[in-house]
Amino acid sequence: MSNEDVTFLVVDDDGMVRDILVNYLKSFGFTKILEAKNGKDAMKFIRNPSQPIDYVISDWEMPKIDGLTLLRALRREPGRRNVKFIMVTSQALMSA
Repeated sequence: MSNEDVTFLVVDDDGMVRDILVNYLKSFGFTKILEAKNGKDAMKFIRNPSQPIDYVISDWEMPKIDGLTLLRALRREPGRRNVKFIMVTSQALMSA
């Protein structure tokens, strides 16, 4: 499978982070890239059986539906159990 055949779904509530991820994927020759600003919007793509998705890159912490909830929902969808899922976060550890 070539890079042109792979479909990514990039999910992040921070538009700048989404842009960085999308541009990074494009720099490697990926052209089929879907974007969602939160897990709720991502579910529209995931629930559409005619929409191919090979990889999901998702933020951990988002409003409406967070990354972990999105992963669990993806695994429950028929035909989506083998989609690769990459979780990212920009949260820094807080120390006391």
